[in-house]
Amino acid sequence: LDVVGSTDLSRRLDPEDLHRIVDGTLERCASVIVQHGGKVLNFAGDSMLAVFGAAESRDDDAQRCVIAGLKLLEIGSSVQKEVCTEFGFAEFNVRVGAHSGSVLLGGGVDAERNIRGFHVNYAARMEQTAPVGGLRVSAATCRLIQDDFEVSPQNPIVVKGVEKPQDTYLVVRHKPKAFGATRNGTDGL
Repeated sequence: LDVVGSTDLSRRLDPEDLHRIVDGTLERCASVIVQHGGKVLNFAGDSMLAVFGAAESRDDDAQRCVIAGLKLLEIGSSVQKEVCTEFGFAEFNVRVGAHSGSVLLGGGVDAERNIRGFHVNYAARMEQTAPVGGLRVSAATCRLIQDDFEVSPQNPIVVKGVEKPQDTYLVVRHKPKAFGATRNGTDGL
């Protein structure tokens, strides 16, 4: 997650007001991550890095991540309205990116909050290229969530370390569940 517009906002506000808005947003977002089974690894300025499946891998890690991501966008939109009302600044919002792949957690100077691997950089590229107020996912994540979410294919993007531009998708919404739908061999209620 990246908070968008905080640098411009910092030029207009007292540091105390900026702190209240940015840290308040990050706290609310971190709470959503934890509520959906994720783990916040670190905060850097106006951004947050989180993982799903860190303590234990689950079949629905990608779905829980994307549900949380959509809720983060709701928080960004809500805070944007508050900032616009209070300070007349409409450019505040968030962007979110997600990618699925194996990483190394732990070790090094940051111990349990350290994360390494190619897929970390790939996920960062998803976030960096997501539109303001949008959630961009990689093709790997899209394959895992496509039955549960409506997505919109985007133009391929360049990812450092990958030879060809990569397909990505914007998550539009969570698809409503049909009554009696079957998932993973279990009948729905």
